[in-house]
Amino acid sequence: IAVNEEFSMSSTLISPSKLNTRVQPMVVPPNEWTDVNTGGYETIKVPFMRTRHCKTQKDSIHRADLSKVMEGLNVLGNIPWKINHEVLNAALKCWDDGIVLGDIPSKIDYEV
Repeated sequence: IAVNEEFSMSSTLISPSKLNTRVQPMVVPPNEWTDVNTGGYETIKVPFMRTRHCKTQKDSIHRADLSKVMEGLNVLGNIPWKINHEVLNAALKCWDDGIVLGDIPSKIDYEV
């Protein structure tokens, strides 16, 4: 699994080594969800539902018929990522002009 070549080869983007995302776009589709313990990302196991260690929620998802929910997740998981170049260009313009945009950090390193 690697960063998309188009993304990583651009000289105007931040080096992929500086990216601090837990889950990046995959180069292969995720595994289909077949039960609450099987499916999703290949290398990073994510829970079917975040339960925050709540026993009631954990028990409920094991008893419920989640076949339609899993079917929907499987459809969504098979939609390939596509770079929105208009949004990327706007973000790069903000980066180049020193405009802080959302959660994208400033390119200026401040003394702490």
